[in-house]
Amino acid sequence: MKRWIRSLFVTPLIFLVALYTLLEDFLESIVKPVVEHISSWQILQTVEGFLQKRNPYTLFAIYTCKLILFSSIKLLSLYWISQGRGFGAPLLVSGELCGAALTVWYAKVALPALLTLRWFAKAYGKFITVKNRLISKLQQMPAYRYARSKVQPVRQIMRELKVFIVRKRILGKGNSWGSSRVKAVYRLLNRKR
Repeated sequence: MKRWIRSLFVTPLIFLVALYTLLEDFLESIVKPVVEHISSWQILQTVEGFLQKRNPYTLFAIYTCKLILFSSIKLLSLYWISQGRGFGAPLLVSGELCGAALTVWYAKVALPALLTLRWFAKAYGKFITVKNRLISKLQQMPAYRYARSKVQPVRQIMRELKVFIVRKRILGKGNSWGSSRVKAVYRLLNRKR
């Protein structure tokens, strides 16, 4: 009886955690090209040089502060959404995107130094293992497979749009608002998965 009750609560929790992890991976893959572009900015290169001179414990403390800050922003935005305030959802989306961008950039800068800490490398390896296991469990769930089957036609339409864009050579024409949107869609479709 206890096992049945526990599975009743644990299964949805695993699903939600895996879904959130999948969302984080998706957001990181979206912001990665942007981070690669802006990391060439002089101010970020200066900050990178400053961070690379720090010891791993300082880098870990900075990452912990970033984690606390963005987690509190997410919780505050969820609270505002529950209260019916209109600015909660945009705050949640912008917090997720900024958090993902900062995580990608900071991992590029600080992860090699952090992995020199034995306890951090061990914990990071376990985290990646658990994360991959959660994502694989999510991908085995019938709801995920059903949603994926419904997304396939949309992906096919996007592939056809990509072929149309390339054939019509829309990408090389001007810098109007429309062509920049088409270029953004083209880059999104060409991104490696």
